Amino acid sequence: AGAGRPVAFPFGFGLSYTRFVYSDLRADPERARLRLANTGGRDGAEVVQVYVARLGGGAHRPARELKGFARVAVAAGQAAEVEIPLGRFAFRQFDSRTGAWEVEAGRYEIQVGASSADIRLTATVEVAGTVAARPPDRELASYHAGAVHQVGDAEFARLLGRPLAAEPPPGELTRSDVFDALATARSRLARLGHRALRRRLAALEAARKPALVESFILDLPFGRLAKVAGGAVDQAVVDAILAIANGRFWRGSAAALLAFLANRRANRATARALARRARRARPGRPGHPGHPGHPGHLGL
Repeated sequence: AGAGRPVAFPFGFGLSYTRFVYSDLRADPERARLRLANTGGRDGAEVVQVYVARLGGGAHRPARELKGFARVAVAAGQAAEVEIPLGRFAFRQFDSRTGAWEVEAGRYEIQVGASSADIRLTATVEVAGTVAARPPDRELASYHAGAVHQVGDAEFARLLGRPLAAEPPPGELTRSDVFDALATARSRLARLGHRALRRRLAALEAARKPALVESFILDLPFGRLAKVAGGAVDQAVVDAILAIANGRFWRGSAAALLAFLANRRANRATARALARRARRARPGRPGHPGHPGHPGHLGL
């Protein structure tokens, strides 16, 4: 759905020193073809944009979505044939019911124009799809009307497909907080560590030395720690560290130790599996296509 409000510069908007006329749209689920004529007095280029709109209900989605475009140069007084591919990706969306990308069966409108608000040509296509179209969800009225500022928690949870996460208690650090937030942590140990890091950063800056590592750590969200630790920790370890920072030292320490050991076992199991796969793929190993005993070996 759209908000239905006028904007100064619509999506895809642009100016030209000449004029272009769109005509002869031919569309199917795989591509859109049209004729673009430069009817002005100067050579120019136009960005032809193809949008897709769902017709007749179905799952909630935008009023139109950009699915292809092409920049076409046309001399003054000349015309060009334009073809823009679509394909199955132009109609699909993620379906929370199946947990996969799906295409709802039904009618879609192919819209071609110079911007999202300047549609010149339209054509209707029938798409077989991978799932049947679902009826509009009446409990998502604000989304369908484009009134997103009126969406409440219940409506957002309905769209999300699961209950909203509970708000953390006041003062609790979460995965979204950065390490610099340890300055206000409930744990005295965490606050001491933060002060030590801040002192080191100040000393490096005073000496005009690089402090990229220290600055990076302070600006790093806790939730990203598992991504930059090279597999040394996972999200379970991060949550245990947060428990310590939030004043639950013994519980967090025990959880951190157990999570660390579990993550190490998982890393070792992965390393062994990769080593076995590498050995099987070794050319000199029997059964490999490059081994002399393999039926497909050419013996060259």
